Amino acid sequence: MKTLLYFEDANGIKASGIGRAMSHQMRALKSAGIDFTRNPKEKGYVLAHINTLWAKSHGVLRKCHKQGIPVIVHGHSTYEDFRKSFRCWKLIEPIFDHQIKY
Repeated sequence: MKTLLYFEDANGIKASGIGRAMSHQMRALKSAGIDFTRNPKEKGYVLAHINTLWAKSHGVLRKCHKQGIPVIVHGHSTYEDFRKSFRCWKLIEPIFDHQIKY
């Protein structure tokens, strides 16, 4: 079984909590002997695990649905965590709200 492990902008999130989740998930798949790719354009995966809810992630999600590939989505953030977590949170709240409910 081959799995897609998708993290949009993986280089930009390496030092974050999501980046840590990425390394933990890769280590877990390796230790279980499960083949995986981080490239959504690669062929042959039968399960997708999407860890980001950004614009390109939605495209990967739609592609998987069209191909009948089961998808697991992790948001790694809740609305409550996001609210008031930084100065201009109200400006991007509508975008975050839409993304997290998609």
